[in-house]
Amino acid sequence: MKRQYSPLTYVILTLTCLAAGCERNTPVQIRALVSNTPEAKFKDTRTNVVAHVSGKGLNVETVNGGIDVRNGERADVEIISHIKATTEERLKAVKIVTARSEDDALSVSVEWPDGKREGPESCSFEITIPDAVGVSLRSSNGKLKAQGFTGNALLRTSNGSIELMDHNGAMELKSSNGVVDARDVNGPIKANTSNGAIKVRLSNKAEGPVDLETSNGKITLEAGSAFGGHLDISTSNGGIDTDGLANARLLKSERRNVKLQIGDSKLKSRIRTSNGSIQVKAR
Repeated sequence: MKRQYSPLTYVILTLTCLAAGCERNTPVQIRALVSNTPEAKFKDTRTNVVAHVSGKGLNVETVNGGIDVRNGERADVEIISHIKATTEERLKAVKIVTARSEDDALSVSVEWPDGKREGPESCSFEITIPDAVGVSLRSSNGKLKAQGFTGNALLRTSNGSIELMDHNGAMELKSSNGVVDARDVNGPIKANTSNGAIKVRLSNKAEGPVDLETSNGKITLEAGSAFGGHLDISTSNGGIDTDGLANARLLKSERRNVKLQIGDSKLKSRIRTSNGSIQVKAR
């Protein structure tokens, strides 16, 4: 009878003939290690609606799952949760927690049975809110996306892409593994990823500064007419392109490092990548 393995089975092939002089048809020994990790095959989608307090912050946190938050034309806050659990009992016991702090900022999180999430279990959020002044999104594993807010924006994930659009305020975006994409944003921005490209498109009102860094990937900055100051650009392996910038004065030009002064601003910006090209252009 042919043995069937689950999708989580890991098959390790050990070649018994690595030394010189072995026969061409020497057999291959196969050793199968079967993982005992349960699958999160029980799923549920829930919708929670809570009262909105205008002009306050929004904090959303999950351990394994994405977060998508957007500005919407509604009077309340709609929270859609996509939950996956290893058993039906655990799925029913999962709680979506909403609370307001002393300053009326809204917090959204997930509470797992007995306070512990099992390996493959996850909870992703889709949230529509009329407005938010200050947005914090955190996940250990999942994509983060926010659109149409103001105030400080803090988006952090260990494994996943980050997308921020139409934001007005200071921004800090950090991923350990994933692309960081900020479009039509106005305010100081700091973006960092260990493995992935960084793309930033500033609004025409954005003065800067920018602090963009990746260990492995291309960086593209589209600067508006208000952007200015001292810009230090460096790559360890890749080209640098700064064509088309108005009011830019070249201070230093080397193969891997370029320094510019744009306009009269005293702001200081930097762009760094260890392995990739860098392009700075006018939007």
